[in-house]
Amino acid sequence: MTLPPALLQQGADPLPAWIAVIALAVLAAAGAYALRRAHSAAQRTAAWLRRLTEFQNALALTAPDLEDLAELAYQETARQFDCDAFLLGLFEGPAFRPLIWVRDGDQQDNVLLPASDDSPSWLTVVRQDGMPRRMHAGDPSSGPAIRPGDCLPDAASALMLPLRSGDRVIGALCLQSRRLHAFSAFDLEAATTMAAALSAALAQALTQADLRYRTIQLVLIKQVAEQLTHLQPVPELLTQVVRLIANSFAFEVVELFENVDAALLLRATSDDQAEPAVEVPFGQGIVGMAAQLRRTQALREDEGGLVREVAVPLRVEEH
Repeated sequence: MTLPPALLQQGADPLPAWIAVIALAVLAAAGAYALRRAHSAAQRTAAWLRRLTEFQNALALTAPDLEDLAELAYQETARQFDCDAFLLGLFEGPAFRPLIWVRDGDQQDNVLLPASDDSPSWLTVVRQDGMPRRMHAGDPSSGPAIRPGDCLPDAASALMLPLRSGDRVIGALCLQSRRLHAFSAFDLEAATTMAAALSAALAQALTQADLRYRTIQLVLIKQVAEQLTHLQPVPELLTQVVRLIANSFAFEVVELFENVDAALLLRATSDDQAEPAVEVPFGQGIVGMAAQLRRTQALREDEGGLVREVAVPLRVEEH
């Protein structure tokens, strides 16, 4: 390497000058790298803001239906995040009801998951404190109650996000990956923002569903009251009532039993093909258990599955 003539002059010490030149070059390179990183981060943020705007517009244009909103959330998540499992659902009493559950691109059965204090999991933790989390398998800060593998058995990373309506946690969103440290701090912030927009849409859908349900109830009460004012034989009247209930709530079959001498006799059914005389002893089957225990009983398709049959005891109070 040949030094500049000025540095070869007598009395000049070339080493400090070269150190200064190298230091300036390093600082310039570091500044350029920092600018490139800042520019890349700005581009990423701008891209995410565009996607968030598109997502919010899509939410506004989607009908207030829980399943449709859940499908839209999954599609947007698949565009934004590299994850192996997606779980979105709502809390119902001590349980968590998935609206959509996808693992490795395949939709899973929406079975109920425990979400009570008696069954500690990431669901109970998110429900209790309402805080978003970025978790990694083996992270001691997660505690034994938070298990990223709840919806993906071999998960190594997870984003766990509450869905809030005001001060109430109405549901949760979980993204999971088999890769360790798959989600960045930016991913957590972006997913939290998306979850906030989704929460508002889901809360509106829940309000609409509750309003529709209450409207059906009022219409049904009015129709039943009208039937009761008609002078007609009791068997025909009861048959009309159970058919009204079946049609109003889209039930496949509605049956009405009467307690006669510790046995339940079928008095009316919405099924024209049903046997004319059916007797159920107290404590037998879902109907007998509801009568004996005097509280509503539900029969599910399987453990944690959807309810396929409900028996409700009817009480008559004497004044």
